[in-house]
Amino acid sequence: MRANGVLDIVSFNVMIDGFSRGGKLQRADKLFSAILQMGLYPNRVTYNILMHAYAKKGLVSKSLCLYKEMVEDGFAPDILTYNALTLGLSDTGMADIGVKLLEKMIRGNVNPDHSIFNILIKKFSDKCDMKNVFKLVTVMNNLGVLPDSGTFTTVLEGLNRKGEFQESCKLLHAMLKGEVLPNHRSYITLINGKCREGDIQGAFRLKEEMEKLGLVPRDVSESAVVRGLCKSQKLEEAMLLFDNMLQMGLVPTIATFTTLINAHCKEGKLAEALRLCDVIEQCGMNLDVVIYNVVITGLCNNGRIAVAFEFYEDMKRERLWPNITMYTVLIEALLKEIDQSKGELLLMDIRERGLISYENINLGVHERLYRALRRLNGLRRCKKMTLYGEK
Repeated sequence: MRANGVLDIVSFNVMIDGFSRGGKLQRADKLFSAILQMGLYPNRVTYNILMHAYAKKGLVSKSLCLYKEMVEDGFAPDILTYNALTLGLSDTGMADIGVKLLEKMIRGNVNPDHSIFNILIKKFSDKCDMKNVFKLVTVMNNLGVLPDSGTFTTVLEGLNRKGEFQESCKLLHAMLKGEVLPNHRSYITLINGKCREGDIQGAFRLKEEMEKLGLVPRDVSESAVVRGLCKSQKLEEAMLLFDNMLQMGLVPTIATFTTLINAHCKEGKLAEALRLCDVIEQCGMNLDVVIYNVVITGLCNNGRIAVAFEFYEDMKRERLWPNITMYTVLIEALLKEIDQSKGELLLMDIRERGLISYENINLGVHERLYRALRRLNGLRRCKKMTLYGEK
């Protein structure tokens, strides 16, 4: 702020950044317009802040418009500009254009850093497009940009998705010999791969390596193997290791409990799933929203509606609330096995959450539940389609 109390561009940038970080982009945009109305001019920092905020929301077209304005105003793009645009393009499925932007960046003598490469590498890795992944790694090497542990982990994840477990292990050993050490995500990725491959001994060797490097405590490393076995449909082996952990006084992570409960629910082993819920509390932890959702869905899918609603009531007492998907599961269960009192209770809860408006009380519970279901499914579709929304 200037000495006479008039806002300057630096002050505006600070406020725009604050609104952008808080997700209030409409307010940030109004401040941007106010800059021009006050006879001030945005600078490169202003443009970069807004481009990055819109890119994070998936509004890449808005970011590109700001980029064009910035260049027309005489500001050359810098590393932050390209970072914002690359993020926006990649997150909206346009990683190929992101690569062209990278090439333009290099031609303009703006040196990319590992964060830009990591954004692009992740998008290609997620699609198992390892050809483009390794092309980008080669460009990194040619430019002297050092990959970090995040780069390596992303490559490992891509190789694992393609089932190239041997290549994953070679890359891990190369990391151990090089300057960049693998992180716990690298090891957990490989442990999952070893479990999928059926190489349980290999998974345990990786677990022991991870512990020796001091990347995570033993309970976390053991939990990683349990989840890997579970995700590879080796539930019996996972439970043996899980029980062994408890006997040794190790407490599995909440993510491990969630994975095991989900697997048991899918196999219809509800008694074991419910026992695991008790074990969570015995370990001094609380059920979270994700576990409640998993258990209630499993119970509903297996026709245990009454028990599902007991968990639903427990959830509310803990001041935890289901998401839209959970409400649709409960409604669909009630439509199959109508229970008027439970139906009225559920409709009241959904209405109080503001997800449906007041229903026509002249209609029966079944019809009102059906209408609520259509409304919630519509909300789910809107949520998937809407890239940006502001409260």
